[in-house]
Formats: sequence, C-alpha cells, structure tokens
Amino acid sequence: MKKLISSLLLLLALTCGLAGATTADAATWHHGSFPKTVRGYWHQTIKKNKTTVQYRYTKKYQDAQLLGKVKGKWEHAMLNRVNTYNGPVRYKVTGHHKYYFAATKKQVKNRFFTGADRMILTKKGHRLIMKLHYKGAHKWTKPTTLHAGKVK
Repeated sequence: MKKLISSLLLLLALTCGLAGATTADAATWHHGSFPKTVRGYWHQTIKKNKTTVQYRYTKKYQDAQLLGKVKGKWEHAMLNRVNTYNGPVRYKVTGHHKYYFAATKKQVKNRFFTGADRMILTKKGHRLIMKLHYKGAHKWTKPTTLHAGKVK
C-alpha cells in the first residue's frame, strides 16, 4: 500500500513538474526590442530597378525608406508614414517566426498617431510577410512580401 501511494505521489509530482516547466512566452506581451529573427534590412520592390521600399529593423526601432533609381544610383524619396507601422515595440509570439505587434489604446487615441495600429510579421526563409491593420478599417491589408538584404 505504501508503495502504491508513494508511486502515485511520484507520478503526481512529475506531472505537476512537467506542466510547470512549460513556458508561456506565446501568451505574454514582449516590450522594448524587435525579435532577433526580423532584425536587419528587408526590401520590397515596387517597380523593377526603379522604386523600392527598404525597411530596417534594429533592436529598438523600425526605419522605412523609399528609394528610387536615378541615373543608376539609388536616391531617397518621400515616403508617407501612413503606410508603415509606427507603434511601439510591443508584440506577442503567435506561432513559429510569427509576431503580432499592436499599439496601445492610449497611443492610437493620440491625434498625432499616424500609420497602422497593428502589424503581423511572419518570417519564411529569406522572406518576411507583413500585414498591416489601420484604425477604423475593419480588415487587414493584403500581405506584403519583403526580401532579405539591403538595396544599395
């Protein structure tokens, strides 16, 4: 009888130990830095050898530049910030290399806030799939494929 009770207690302890050892990273909000898998340069070609949008994700911020080719050289052009995600570095992990970014309600209510209020980034090999969501629009934009590497 003692062996049965001790084996049941051991089984219970192992079960609780395994359940307690699982991480809850997917359910929590991460703050302060972009995930390592999306850091670096990414670009989207708009017109072949003419116009491209280059994104740079560092540890703390996202930088987006519109580049146009003039006389064989890439030159900076004006990029409307409405077409990018300008919220904080605040995200949840929703799958393997899939991240959900969302601005806080306080930031979205600010009258100076422009751009998308939510963003989903999914890394697939040397590509990054980006979907944006805008405040007031009740649907996500079509997925945009970004390719790894710098333009110039």
